[in-house]
Order: sequence, then structure tokens, then C-alpha cells
Amino acid sequence: MATQAISLTGGVNFRDLGGYLTRDGRQTKWHKLVRAGTWQS
Repeated sequence: MATQAISLTGGVNFRDLGGYLTRDGRQTKWHKLVRAGTWQS
């Protein structure tokens, strides 16, 4: 799996979930599905 760095301010435990395989064998797209523990603006 590839690793990508995303530069942003205010995100805590922020992750791009691109590149993961789905149950039907497809792959999630980079920069389309993200998660964060908290967001501080």
C-alpha cells in the first residue's frame, strides 16, 4: 500500500483512506474518503 502525506492545519489524527480494498475487490480513491479524530479550526 502506498503512503501519501497531506499537509493541513487543525486536523488531529487525520487520515486519507484511499488505497484500501473494498469487499467487492475495488479500491477506494485517494483524497475522496478521509477520517479525523477531531477537527480544530
